Amino acid sequence: MIANLAANSAAEGATALRVRVTRGRRYAMLEAADDGPGFPPRLLNSALERFVRGDDTRRRDRSGSGLGLSIVRAVVIAHGGTIRLRNGEPLGGAVVTVRLPLD
Repeated sequence: MIANLAANSAAEGATALRVRVTRGRRYAMLEAADDGPGFPPRLLNSALERFVRGDDTRRRDRSGSGLGLSIVRAVVIAHGGTIRLRNGEPLGGAVVTVRLPLD
């Protein structure tokens, strides 16, 4: 999951990725935040779906099939968790928040 998030950030131009893991009583939370351009507003609701790519003008020979975030989502759901996407703080780019139950 972390490898997919890191690869996605790098592919979109981020130069820094901050991963923060916290633990509550019933949930663990992972937040991956980067300094890249963030999610295009039109993709915030669909970026977790299969084959969605951030830039419609990408060349065909560029790596990436649009599966990375959908794989992350599938893993999170399989473990009873939730995933949320947004842009902004702490680094100004994309922020992916995963919440997983500890039980």
